[in-house]
Amino acid sequence: MKGAKTYITDLIGIDLLRFALSLIVVINHYYFFYFRFVDVNAGIIRSQPYFRFLFFFYKWGHCSVQVFWLISGLIFQCIYYEAIILRDIAFREYVFLRFTRLYPLHFVTLVAVAIMQFFYFTEYGEFFMAQSEDLKHFALQLLYMGSWYPHFNHSYNIPAWSVSLEIFVYLIFYILAVGGFIRNKGLHLVILILIFFDIFDILDPFAECMTFFFCGCLLGRFITSGVPLRNLLSNYALLSLFALLIAGGGYFYLSGTNVHTRNLLIDVVLIAICSTLILLFILVFRDITSTWWIKFIKNLGNMTYSMYMIHFPIQLAIYLTLRPEDDSIFNQPATLLIFIATSLIAGWLTFHYFEKPLQKYLRVKFSGSPHEAVVEGGKEAHTKIARGVEQKH
Repeated sequence: MKGAKTYITDLIGIDLLRFALSLIVVINHYYFFYFRFVDVNAGIIRSQPYFRFLFFFYKWGHCSVQVFWLISGLIFQCIYYEAIILRDIAFREYVFLRFTRLYPLHFVTLVAVAIMQFFYFTEYGEFFMAQSEDLKHFALQLLYMGSWYPHFNHSYNIPAWSVSLEIFVYLIFYILAVGGFIRNKGLHLVILILIFFDIFDILDPFAECMTFFFCGCLLGRFITSGVPLRNLLSNYALLSLFALLIAGGGYFYLSGTNVHTRNLLIDVVLIAICSTLILLFILVFRDITSTWWIKFIKNLGNMTYSMYMIHFPIQLAIYLTLRPEDDSIFNQPATLLIFIATSLIAGWLTFHYFEKPLQKYLRVKFSGSPHEAVVEGGKEAHTKIARGVEQKH
């Protein structure tokens, strides 16, 4: 198969999965609307619209973040690792590419939320969801470091917490790659160390993100190593089943004891299941040949970051507009559908008319090249992985 052919047939599923994960996060965060009326930390809110059908997303949708971390590791392993070890990309350029990819939208949403939180506080005497809306946390968020300390408090644009952790992991990835620490079996050793860190709460709050990210790196290595994808999927599916059996018993046995050990068991199951899910999406959608469907799915994948970052400001704006006296309006299916539709439309518009043009402008102006291919899920990443996939079939 040709390069373009491999791209459109082998990895389009990752774009679709990334979009689905963002949509699930939007649904999961719907409970933010109930902040003033119920204790949102007391348990799942059963009055949410379509509760019976969306129960899984309401309760477990937050796990989408871990899948994002896995996908990031897979993509970075396949697009950056070789360039780093061959010294084809300097640290300065690496940081610049990450900055132009992530920071502009983060800055805009940070300022937007700060302004709207001011009006919310003026109206209600408290902030919406996150209460750490002060200069210290604004400065940390301005540096995209809002999650860089143990037991951090959520502040401003709440969904940014997971990307903040990833930025730290990006730096660690470069250091380990350029130092040769994740060559060959070194990657396995790094993952084992991170599991140890996760058990004993070392490097909090980065350990969990790093564990998922580097497990994603391992998955990316397997995908490009020559192992048939169907065999790889079968192995991960069996691992998922085994992990469920072991962790299920271990979780109840350890109930009330070491919370970190129990959380680790959950993470192990999530890593196995989510890796299986990624492989399943790649296999199911790799043979799509319709140009229209390919373009449509690519557009869905491209708007993932925009939709993830902008749905909380939209939620706050909706609340300020409605100024509800009770939570009855949020129990209406129409409110949920409007929130989802607005997030989808705004995500698409933001990517096409803000995120993408500004990213290209900054890269052309300051580096002389748009480097469009380095966007996660972009064509270069797909093609590099697909080359490995091509060798297996």
